[in-house]
Amino acid sequence: MITLQRPPGVGGATAFGINDAGLIVGTMVCTGMGPRAFLHDGDQFIDLGTLPGGTNSRAFAINSLGQIVGYWGGPGKLPSRAAFVWYDDVMTDLHGQLHRPNSDATDINDAGQVVGWMGDSIANGAEAFIWKDGDVTALGHLPDGFFSVGEAINEAGQVVGTAWIGQFPDSFVRRAFLWDGGPMIDLGLLPGYEQSAAVDINDAGLILGEAFGVDGNPNIRTGFIWQNGIMTDVSDLILPNSGAISFVGAINNQGQITGSGHNFVEPVGLLLTPVGVPVGDLDGDCSVGLSDFYMLIETWGPCPATGGCPGDLDGDGSVGITDFLTLLANWTPAS
Repeated sequence: MITLQRPPGVGGATAFGINDAGLIVGTMVCTGMGPRAFLHDGDQFIDLGTLPGGTNSRAFAINSLGQIVGYWGGPGKLPSRAAFVWYDDVMTDLHGQLHRPNSDATDINDAGQVVGWMGDSIANGAEAFIWKDGDVTALGHLPDGFFSVGEAINEAGQVVGTAWIGQFPDSFVRRAFLWDGGPMIDLGLLPGYEQSAAVDINDAGLILGEAFGVDGNPNIRTGFIWQNGIMTDVSDLILPNSGAISFVGAINNQGQITGSGHNFVEPVGLLLTPVGVPVGDLDGDCSVGLSDFYMLIETWGPCPATGGCPGDLDGDGSVGITDFLTLLANWTPAS
């Protein structure tokens, strides 16, 4: 773990994003002024500043081109927070193009697609959006939903986040969603949990999120991964008695997950690195068993003309006896 040495006058700093070149963005607290978005270039903190009329700013993500997104605002300013894109020492305000009272930019991919939310506030009228070169796409809501917040976008333009469904303000719950160019997809719930929220997605479409709420207690939570319609508790993918996961934050294209938890002694930061996934693991639980067998049988025969099919383990365009024998050869004994 490397400590980023803060310059004089910076009382604290929180990092939120990093790109492949190791450039880090986040928020720092400066003496005599409000929080400021920063870029750490490997040697120093660079204050990204704010736009005229603003007193604070926060940065959340940076792409490989060095484009940074976040929000700026301040007391007495209308809007109180507005999404921005920062690049080459220039901060561009997106507020006038989003046409909503407030907004926040949470992620950006290498194509320059920005995702976030726009509305009165994150808890009132928020709607997820994609912005690219002045064009805005509102992503809508889940069926029976009323708010949505975009959290992350991958290089394919797939967006994940959190949507609110139910009756506002009396009875509502949060649900993780995926947007892939059409209506929002509800990712569902882990068994026993009452709510879910998606926090990140990698370029393979593997979604990371949090499940929380058991018997009305929102403080009981765990992480999940979602792939091909299957939601799996991250805690089930680590060795027994190795610790507990309390928070997940990000997933990269290698499937590594960052988060926090404890090792039964003290709180710790976590980096979870996947081991080799056995051939035939169709449901994403890192083992081969009855669930995978049923999924293979359901896709028996020629694969669709487009999109392939998960059960085609030998890549010949159909699911047949060779795929069945491959799955059996990798069967994981029950523990």
